[in-house]
Amino acid sequence: MYARVTLVKGDPDNLDAAIANFSERVAPAASKALGYAGSFLLVDRETGEGAGGTYWDSLEAMNAAEQIGQEARRQSTESTGTEILDVDRFEIFVADRKGEPTVPTFSRQTQIYADPAKVNDAIAFVRSVVLANVAAHDGYRSLIGGVNRMTGRVFVTSNWESAAARAASDQALSSQRRQAADIAGAASIRVDEWEVVFVEIKPSAGGIELRGVGEQARSTPTA
Repeated sequence: MYARVTLVKGDPDNLDAAIANFSERVAPAASKALGYAGSFLLVDRETGEGAGGTYWDSLEAMNAAEQIGQEARRQSTESTGTEILDVDRFEIFVADRKGEPTVPTFSRQTQIYADPAKVNDAIAFVRSVVLANVAAHDGYRSLIGGVNRMTGRVFVTSNWESAAARAASDQALSSQRRQAADIAGAASIRVDEWEVVFVEIKPSAGGIELRGVGEQARSTPTA
């Protein structure tokens, strides 16, 4: 499975309008394309930043829907005044959910730029160590990880049923972030906290595994 993610920034006072635009226009437009597997929107209500993305069953489906993404960005900019900060595309290497997705939830996203030669080692660490440890914490909802193999950019996003659950897990998991970065040969780590205000996952989405904590998760094979 693959994802196209757009980082935006707007007026915090206009955030509800931007959320409505994504849920009522952006996601429905994307859902009409072949290979659509889902979409999501994360926001920071204080800064007005947001990260909106779409999931796709294959790289070919994501590429074929590129014009839809371009149109969605243009429409969002014109109708809500948001500024496009970044657009990137990722291969999803782990996607684990405890039950059906709900909103709101609260996410912590870790980003690194890995040495491309060490990306597979970092992915293996996330799958074999990080996932089980994160999922053992109270309030865990999901873990999603993606990689851009050309640039070495890697993100891992954990989602929690409350901001309190997210905060309670942070100290115990911080050492793993550093360990993963070391394995990946990354010089620095970026950690962001978001509120998940929209999420839609198609039941047939490849690489999204619904499971209970303690069961073995299956992840999308690497390309």
